[in-house]
Amino acid sequence: MTHAFHRTLASDHAVYRGNFPTEEGLVSGTLTTSGDRILEYDLGGSESEPDLPSFVPGFYDFRAGGLEFLKAERTGIRPAAARSFQRFDAILATTGVTHPLTTIMLENPEGGGHALQAASDRVRLLESAQKVGVPRVPHRVHLLCELTNDGVAEQACELIAERHPAIALVSLMDHSPGPGQFKTYECWCGTIAARLGHHAARIALLGCQRREASASRFQERAGQVTDGALAYGFPVAAHDLESPVQVHFACEIGATICEFPMNVETTCVAAAGGQFVVAGASNIVNGGSHVGNVSALDLMKAVPKLALTYDYAPGSLAQAWSLLNENNGAFAACQATAGHASRVLAQNESGQFCLGARADLVVVCKMGEFVLVQAVWQRGAKSRSAVHRLGRFF
Repeated sequence: MTHAFHRTLASDHAVYRGNFPTEEGLVSGTLTTSGDRILEYDLGGSESEPDLPSFVPGFYDFRAGGLEFLKAERTGIRPAAARSFQRFDAILATTGVTHPLTTIMLENPEGGGHALQAASDRVRLLESAQKVGVPRVPHRVHLLCELTNDGVAEQACELIAERHPAIALVSLMDHSPGPGQFKTYECWCGTIAARLGHHAARIALLGCQRREASASRFQERAGQVTDGALAYGFPVAAHDLESPVQVHFACEIGATICEFPMNVETTCVAAAGGQFVVAGASNIVNGGSHVGNVSALDLMKAVPKLALTYDYAPGSLAQAWSLLNENNGAFAACQATAGHASRVLAQNESGQFCLGARADLVVVCKMGEFVLVQAVWQRGAKSRSAVHRLGRFF
């Protein structure tokens, strides 16, 4: 017995007693698992019991972070990169993320074939690690394509054509100064300088190139990448859409996900057109966008089936769940952090508590102003440290 609320019945059976989310709020009950599946789900109580823990489905995340730190050498992976991956993987596991999409960014206009090879190597490394059970959570890859950079569309199509099992989503991105999240040139310059380390003259030239590509070649490149992704069964997301015209174009080429829309009107048009809508959990936690764009709470009022993502902010999904639980109810909070997201990725077997669903459970508790993830079970197994295994693998 690891906790008072968790009791092992047999080698592959366990029962959990606690408070579970329903449309009426949190109610007490029991959940029994067999292996990695939910076997029984009995909500016998009419209200929550304060002495029992609150169970929620494991969180989904579309942007868990980048694999750029996995830099390969001929002798294997650099030790510093292994430690970075270890910390990154542990953060996901301990903050309740059981379904992460780990990002790989194709954006370097000067990387050429080297950038493509590096991205391909990182995906293969991740797949190899997962085969031997190294990571604590089952990482999948979210391929981010900065299509305002020359050569990125071709690199993306080549990587997609390799048909890596780990790739789960492809995003079409336009991070040129002016549209999308970068409303001011100064904001765009600061971000580029922090990420790519270019000098002022190089940043100015890159800005001109991206503006020109955004105006004249983005749609052609977006169609090219989307055709390649759909041919191999990968869903496509359109990033930072800010007008109904852009939504209509995204729907025409086959993008089924509207990722981080810039305003309520665009969000409503996307949802009406059948697109899934994704916003950042950190936006909920901070009470609004960190760069002054639309509030995710406003988007959720307009489109109740909004899916939230971690968006590079550790713990934001657990905090967002707690805030939404207080204001919108436990059921709506779980739908935003797990249920809707599972449908975005066509993984209806998880993201909810029901018979036959995957046994991904997270215990969330609140201590004063702090929201804590007390325990995590992934596919019925309690999440534990994997430091020694990481060290041996790398």
